[in-house]
Amino acid sequence: MFTVLFLFALAASTGAATRLHTIEDVPHIDSSTGLPYGYAKNDIVWSGFESILGDSEVTASSEGTVLTGLVINGTVEHVMAQVEGMGFSIKPLDDVAFDAKMTAIEARRGETEPPTDNRTLSCRVGGGGPVQREYLTEGVGYLAALGDGLRCSNLPKTCGRISCSWSSGIWWCNETDIDQDNDHMVEYKCNLFAVYARDIHDSCWWDENHIRFAQGEDSDNDFKIRVVAGKETAGC
Repeated sequence: MFTVLFLFALAASTGAATRLHTIEDVPHIDSSTGLPYGYAKNDIVWSGFESILGDSEVTASSEGTVLTGLVINGTVEHVMAQVEGMGFSIKPLDDVAFDAKMTAIEARRGETEPPTDNRTLSCRVGGGGPVQREYLTEGVGYLAALGDGLRCSNLPKTCGRISCSWSSGIWWCNETDIDQDNDHMVEYKCNLFAVYARDIHDSCWWDENHIRFAQGEDSDNDFKIRVVAGKETAGC
């Protein structure tokens, strides 16, 4: 497994406009899947790997040719392992770099690109149950380390697992209506999902027998993005 060695402290706050709901206010979650009712399951589709190299001259080289047009399905951990196996790496972030990266991602918010401030956060729902918070920390770090050029795609009314380690899953559920969009794939910058997962990590946690757990869902109402964090019962 690809291993990222890093430490960072996630702030215990979310955007001022993010609404924190109680357990009684939670959206409809299918208890059998831990995901929203009526959603299919499918792999997230990753592309834009040539952006890892950055420099245009290097991209035009034989190394760049290997990455150009590459498409990988799965989680960020799977993607990192596969890219590392090809001789490339996505460098982890230290605390300072992580904070700067999250600030930069959130600065993109606006009418044309998520994340927005119009989000609904619901705690203690999602997945097959809560996960140890430290494992969710890893998932947030993996996603934040990704460059803007890496793109993630998902079908309407479909949930794809975008991160999973130690049975701690993060899912992106595309709330876009199927009839309206005719199965059109929706694509976003992959590092975007670190913001939603970070909100769950920071606000939806509790102590139990001296162990910190986390679980929740963060929904971007303007862009119809639902991010769920919880236990992956199938393991990973």
